[in-house]
Amino acid sequence: MPLPLWVTFSNFRFSVDYLTQVKQELKERTPAQLTKRALKLFGAGDVEKALTLLDKALLVYPRSVRLLDARIAILREIKAYGRALSDLRAAVDRRRAKLKKKGYAIASKKDHLGREGRILISGFFYSGSGAVLDYLKGFDGVRKFPFVAGESRVVKFPGGIAEMGKVVTVAGRLRSKEIVRFYLHLIGKQIVQLARGLYHQDRIVNRNNRRLLKNKDSLGYFYQALQLLEDYWALAKKKKLSHDDFVTASRAGLVRMLDAAALQNKVTKLVVDQIVTAWRIPIAQYMPPSSFIIVHRDPRDQYAEVKAALSHPGRRVWSATEFVKTIRDWRTRVDRHVATLESKYGHRVLRVAFEDFVLDHEKESARVRDFVGLPLERMNEQRFFPEVSSANVGKYASLLTPEEIRCIEAGLPEFLYRPRT
Repeated sequence: MPLPLWVTFSNFRFSVDYLTQVKQELKERTPAQLTKRALKLFGAGDVEKALTLLDKALLVYPRSVRLLDARIAILREIKAYGRALSDLRAAVDRRRAKLKKKGYAIASKKDHLGREGRILISGFFYSGSGAVLDYLKGFDGVRKFPFVAGESRVVKFPGGIAEMGKVVTVAGRLRSKEIVRFYLHLIGKQIVQLARGLYHQDRIVNRNNRRLLKNKDSLGYFYQALQLLEDYWALAKKKKLSHDDFVTASRAGLVRMLDAAALQNKVTKLVVDQIVTAWRIPIAQYMPPSSFIIVHRDPRDQYAEVKAALSHPGRRVWSATEFVKTIRDWRTRVDRHVATLESKYGHRVLRVAFEDFVLDHEKESARVRDFVGLPLERMNEQRFFPEVSSANVGKYASLLTPEEIRCIEAGLPEFLYRPRT
């Protein structure tokens, strides 16, 4: 039975009056200020006030993606994944439409880069892989990705593709929870309830991916990342999802993402930094066929730099004994998986010792060039200087204690660098 006309009119007047009141209340505040205030309220434990403020703000700024993203992040924290997913759908549609209008809906109909054009630099945590990366950046038609500072974390870090793959393996499906987490990972808006200055993986992802979103050269890549999110949303509707189907979708999505980055910037080869680190080598299954360069290093020098890196507040320091156990596990894991990477997943793998690349640079750089198909004449700028990096060979002698050196030499004798004779 329809409502009486006077009731309908009263409801309309209430709605108009309420909207007028909200506009008056919030008229001096921008979406950025309102988002900051809502997140501050949430951090103080006042969830309802935070959500109420965002609800009001969206009445005033109904097209604001920033406000939607903040509500999605808070709803994820309180495990209201269904409500978060509804906001996510609207946010993704708006982002995609805006990017498409600006010409960033870039995609190739075939695999543009191919296996030889996707060069994946993979290290063992301060193993010297940056030396090979810097060297390759000096060649014409080659560009490092991400185009901003930092490593690519879309596969390896929490909220990334590999974590979603673990869920599919165990649960046999994707849920709203994983879709929401992946979206917040992509846009760098995960809430980190930890004192500023302390290390947290989500904080690193937030920083790097926000930089990516501000970088015009990366927006074709980001558009295709949102397309992959759409693919995952379709897979999430399946009551039973096989891990193979998830891998296939992920590999196809990453082809489109990296192709878009290359096509937008007119490069023939992308050198992708640490999208799969060496110790996480099994997750290379999610990558399309690529050319891996895995760089290892004398563990004594490696530990000297690891100690310095782990001294950052919030990170756990490794003892020399723990380091020995960890490095042995990592290096042998790569040994076990290289054949599978090549035979099952179609990757190519080249292993390089940092010391050889520095001290026997002419020979080792030729191996690298041959592997990636770059003639020396295509080098237009020298980005790596072996004579400078030689100071990083044998540096452990002045940085480690005698006890630490003995521990590493006894525990990892086969991995110590020995000059070629």
